[in-house]
Amino acid sequence: MPKGLSRQYLVEQALELVDEEGLAALSMRKLAARLGVDPMAAYRHIRGKEDLLDGVVEAAVREINLTVVGKDWQDRLRQGYRRLWDGLLAHPNVLPLLSQRTWVTGPSLAVVEAGLGLLREAGVPAGQAVLMANSSALFLISLASAAAAMTPDRAARDAELLGALDPETFPHLADVTRAGDAASYEDMFEWWCDVMIAHVKAVS
Repeated sequence: MPKGLSRQYLVEQALELVDEEGLAALSMRKLAARLGVDPMAAYRHIRGKEDLLDGVVEAAVREINLTVVGKDWQDRLRQGYRRLWDGLLAHPNVLPLLSQRTWVTGPSLAVVEAGLGLLREAGVPAGQAVLMANSSALFLISLASAAAAMTPDRAARDAELLGALDPETFPHLADVTRAGDAASYEDMFEWWCDVMIAHVKAVS
């Protein structure tokens, strides 16, 4: 067995592969070739493709900083959402996987546990906390996916198309476009945080 080969090392290398080449490029054989090892050596630590995919999720979320500070629950909750948002944007090629798979490994569950803890500390009942945690993760993954896909070329094209809208057919869209009031993804994230904090106040 190659010295130093472990599950954590393998999934970290798999994450690097996905970051560089995308999810479609990921396979046990390609990962083994990247590391210069026999595929059977990798199989001693990872059971197969499904386990490998869970491992990529594990490696991506392991990097999320779960530390929040301050006595005010609103600030702590906003920090938690910010930590998750930044962590999602760090690995855009992994985003589809994060929404498709249940987070079942230790590091993945630690992120879920931290989120539930922040909501429970704010006074949210257990059932509501689960609903909010799950829907929050899915919303932020979707928003991060859209943000990651917005290249400068696409943004310029969209701005040109919106700037050419007929104000009689699309009066509201034309109005906000002319005024420069279209929300950025960061604006949407901050607005969403405000909405979630307001909801927590309502249910706790």
